[in-house]
Amino acid sequence: MNDDPPIKPPHKLCYKYVTDRFLILAVKTVSFVPLTNDDIITRKYTDTFCTMYKRVKRNLQSGSLIERPKFDPNETTDVVLSFLCNLAYRTVIVPWFLGIGLIESMLECLKIMRPSQPVHRIIWTIHNISRHDDGADELRKFDGLSIVKDFQIKRPDDLNDESSLDLSITIALLSTSEQIRSDNKRKNKILNQLLQVTIDADKVSFAKKKLV
Repeated sequence: MNDDPPIKPPHKLCYKYVTDRFLILAVKTVSFVPLTNDDIITRKYTDTFCTMYKRVKRNLQSGSLIERPKFDPNETTDVVLSFLCNLAYRTVIVPWFLGIGLIESMLECLKIMRPSQPVHRIIWTIHNISRHDDGADELRKFDGLSIVKDFQIKRPDDLNDESSLDLSITIALLSTSEQIRSDNKRKNKILNQLLQVTIDADKVSFAKKKLV
């Protein structure tokens, strides 16, 4: 993941393949593994998590991460984003993420996103972190409210229905009650989106959190 120059190209391909296989397995299982506070006391994977999000940021800055018509499981950066997003859904992990700079990095990634790059998983990661009280405080610390509002206003075409709703709920979680009451247009939009989700959910026999 560090793209170390001394590594020979054939070896890089081999490492990439093995890494992708492990990450794909992790994405599929992380939402179902039972976790408690005791499980994260040692935080021995901190260096690995840091390497992951730095790889994402580096690829976004270089423009090498391009949105494809279909999800390509062989793209390491895509799978890293999915893994971080699904792991952040487990709120017990959020304090760990606060200590490694993930929030600041995800907000910076959101600001440098190009229209052709996959924004949805970054939005979902930010949204998942905002569900934790300490995560919301950290997002406010780095001006997260202004950043996500600015993105929603300036880049509406980059959002699908789900990511648009997640972004709206993130804004609500980061806003004060006074800010929410004063923004009737945004408040009504969120209520309409939630109502539509409820209507859609009523059309299926059961709902299940989607892995990304």
